[in-house]
Amino acid sequence: MLSKEKVKYFLFALGIKILMYCFLYLGLVKENNPYLVGLNYAYKDFGSYIGPPANLVNDGTYYEYNEKGKLYAYKTPGTLPLYGPMYYFFGEYKAQNLLILTQILLEGIAAYLLIIIADFLFKNKRINWMVLILNGISAYVSYYTIQTTSECLTTSFLIFTIYFLIRFYQNYSLKDLFWCGFFAAWAYFMRPVSILIFLPIIIVVYSNVKRRGFDFVNFIKACLIVSVTFMVSETAWIYRNYKLLGEFVPVDQSQKQFGSPSMQAIFKLITSWGGNNQAWIEKGEAHWFFQHPYNETVTQNEMNFHCFPKHVLETIPADSLNEIKSNFLVINGKKLDSISTPISNKIISKCNYFTAKYKSEHLFRYHFSSRLRVLALFLFPKQTFNLTYHQPDMLSKLIRLFFLVHYYFILLIFIIGLVFLRPNFISRNLLLFILSVIILYSVVMRLSENRYLVTVFPIITMFSCYTINQLLIKIKKVE
Repeated sequence: MLSKEKVKYFLFALGIKILMYCFLYLGLVKENNPYLVGLNYAYKDFGSYIGPPANLVNDGTYYEYNEKGKLYAYKTPGTLPLYGPMYYFFGEYKAQNLLILTQILLEGIAAYLLIIIADFLFKNKRINWMVLILNGISAYVSYYTIQTTSECLTTSFLIFTIYFLIRFYQNYSLKDLFWCGFFAAWAYFMRPVSILIFLPIIIVVYSNVKRRGFDFVNFIKACLIVSVTFMVSETAWIYRNYKLLGEFVPVDQSQKQFGSPSMQAIFKLITSWGGNNQAWIEKGEAHWFFQHPYNETVTQNEMNFHCFPKHVLETIPADSLNEIKSNFLVINGKKLDSISTPISNKIISKCNYFTAKYKSEHLFRYHFSSRLRVLALFLFPKQTFNLTYHQPDMLSKLIRLFFLVHYYFILLIFIIGLVFLRPNFISRNLLLFILSVIILYSVVMRLSENRYLVTVFPIITMFSCYTINQLLIKIKKVE
């Protein structure tokens, strides 16, 4: 039975999330956004998450369909348990609306559980209310609630995972441990990088068994309970992929099959020096390569290389960069980029040559400095997301500025806390998870896209609230 205080937390948390959805939705209505379909903002790669479950219902096979044909393992099937039945019983339009409503509800529950987690870790009502408000008004997170992509559900499932992990830590309930593993596995199938949540899970399981007098059999039993959902689901997924594709595919093929070979070669070249590989970010290297409209004939391009570091232009001649760009726009304009052509092969050859050349001439920059540059792009973008208020009017600009300041405020306070504060056992393990996600995306995979931070941002917000509270206490003591 929930106490009155917890009921209050839940109602406020859910209410704020509903208001945030309505606020962002009105932004789409205000600009007559063509991607608005019912309650769903059907933008970018939303189809990769709801298309395959629909294909399974219609054709009996889970696959993504695009210009390359049928892709049977393009994305892991995280949305299938929810969207599959919705599509089967209600059809496409109603199913998308139901999925959005489900996301809002789950995000509200997750926002409430984040307060419960904060209460366990910090035992301070002021922190609880700060978490409720600062997490609640985060458009950086809630922007993905209005879309049927993976961010919203992954974020919610990770918070559910942490909540049940803490319950297990408190009372050693194997039932709670099972649900912890269940939601961890679901988060993995929504966003595979979420498998990193098993790092703190195993550490906490080991610690909890040890606190009760370590017994190897009990430890193995606990590990099996927390991982059974993942093992069964992953085994089924691997078997299904091998049967269909004749190859071992434990996760998905989105990285391998995204874009075209020539586009991937350009991305690889850009990331060799830590450039910005987001084509929609103005003044970035990827935007420079892809910024012109797709035409059948491309004339002389702008000889403007302001986005490239000086040492890159000393290694790769400007004429060669411009040639790669011109050739890509030609074949992309003719829709030939998905097949092997002499021009696409020339692009790939040149990109591979200059990637190897840059690596040999700037070994330290290639292996170290470039990764730090991507880390900076990942954490500190000039724009955090494509907020729904895109218009140039003053009100829209102020709205975008407010949420950008909110993002940076939370992130900088979090960094301050990492440097100066001493976390407890559970907090250390949650911080381990956050940092491992950041490092994997930006340093290891060299991905600069800021949206990959979304799934751990509510947890970052929680720790920022703790830091704010500690700073307020220190200021009060000084006074």
